[in-house]
Amino acid sequence: MLVHAFLVLPFLAVAIAADVTISPPASVPDYASTPVPRNLISFGIAAHSFEEYAVQSSSSGPVPNTLTIHLLESLTNSTGVAPLIRVGGTSGDRATFLLNSEQPDHTIKIVKKPGFQLPFNITLNQRWFTQNFHNSWPKGTKFIFDVPLARKDSLAVENMVRGAKWALGAITPARFQAFEVGNEPNLYAGQDFRKQTYTLDQYVTEWRNRAQVLRERVLQPKGLGGAQFQGLTFSKFDSWSVSKALNTDLNKGNFLQSVAEHEYPNDRNIAGSLNDSLMNHAAIVRNVSLAQGAVKAAMAHNVSFANGEVGANIPGKDDLGLQHTLGSALWTIDYSLYSAFINIKHIHMQQAQGFAFAAWWPQNTKSNSNARSVRANFYGLKFVAEAMGTHTGPVRVASLDRVTSVAKTSDGRQQFVAYAIYESGKLARIALINMQIWLGEGTRLTSTVTLKVGNGFKSTKYRVLTAAQGAREHNALKFGGVHWADSGLPSGTWSFKTQNVVNGTAKIQLGASEAALIDLIPA
Repeated sequence: MLVHAFLVLPFLAVAIAADVTISPPASVPDYASTPVPRNLISFGIAAHSFEEYAVQSSSSGPVPNTLTIHLLESLTNSTGVAPLIRVGGTSGDRATFLLNSEQPDHTIKIVKKPGFQLPFNITLNQRWFTQNFHNSWPKGTKFIFDVPLARKDSLAVENMVRGAKWALGAITPARFQAFEVGNEPNLYAGQDFRKQTYTLDQYVTEWRNRAQVLRERVLQPKGLGGAQFQGLTFSKFDSWSVSKALNTDLNKGNFLQSVAEHEYPNDRNIAGSLNDSLMNHAAIVRNVSLAQGAVKAAMAHNVSFANGEVGANIPGKDDLGLQHTLGSALWTIDYSLYSAFINIKHIHMQQAQGFAFAAWWPQNTKSNSNARSVRANFYGLKFVAEAMGTHTGPVRVASLDRVTSVAKTSDGRQQFVAYAIYESGKLARIALINMQIWLGEGTRLTSTVTLKVGNGFKSTKYRVLTAAQGAREHNALKFGGVHWADSGLPSGTWSFKTQNVVNGTAKIQLGASEAALIDLIPA
């Protein structure tokens, strides 16, 4: 359990860069989000890698993976609600389910195909389910399970039903959140799973038929029914839109609790770099805003919208490893909080062993005996989880772009990004990011941030996410003085800096390539 240390700071003279003034409304403004689930930060785990995240080897056989459990428990402690876990993806949509007797030696077999980055298909036996959906996941963890739609042979439906029954049996109804049917069906034609003439209407018909089978043969026998599905799971935001899909008969019969699309936003940037993508607020806003039409359509149909797969992806060859840096952790904060601001309810950060942007790698490998590790993006996730907090009333998020004075980096980017978090209508915290890029050379410039919070507060206390070597640092990150060891356990104690509020104003200092989570203490 983390303990707290406080440091009351005089206002010190340091190397100063551009300054900024932020004037957050003391009460929740009308432009803020609707209430945000505290487990906004959730996960997608690729089916082919789920076993690696779920268990680790021991002399007595597979046991729960302690790295995974510790990190998920850390996030759960921050919010009081366990992250929602979606198991599936491309490999899950191509899964074949075999009896233990049909595949006795391995819980999973992976088939790869030349030129295809992900597994071409996988086979899972029943033991894969009972072993991996064990009882050591953090209390309150719920699962979304993706069953196949890509297959269309004569055994496809029975294969889907078998997998769904095994999944629900191992998950149990108490931990079950939803089924997904298929993954990124708008790509099926290009992957030769459907004809080139495959349409949205044809997909809707197939999806409804499969969902009805699952309802009748899997869910209802377990006492479940109603809205037990997360639908669509389209790739990116293209002509197969959420709005068009929801205006069909997709949800006739009340199948849907939510809809999802998948977006790896930096795929859309021509250059993969810190200043062009990961530490560029304008680029983040453009990418997240692509979902606004989908979010509004979902809300109009009384279902929530989730980003079912997302990661700080860099297109092409990432020679500098930027997807695993302090810069990518800052991207995670900005992307997540702007997503919450536009009413995206869950962000499933995609995980798989070897994915560069993963928050942790759960296993050592033959080629890398030190692969098992906490990675940089976990720090961004922990920051956002702490920002959401444990308040049991409504939590709402507002971008503060409109009340932040203009400050630009040397290359013209917006330097300061701020968000306000409101608890039951009252200002509780401010998340602040300094997007000035510093790479560990020379003096780290520090900016003065003036917070005009009004006379309802007596002081601020804040924690800083930083790394001594700056934006490209991979491993030596700290948030509030705490570093997470590769065991998944924290090292150090929470270190808060404090500043008094004088005449409604507090001043803090924040270095280049840092973020601060600022708690406001009522008068």
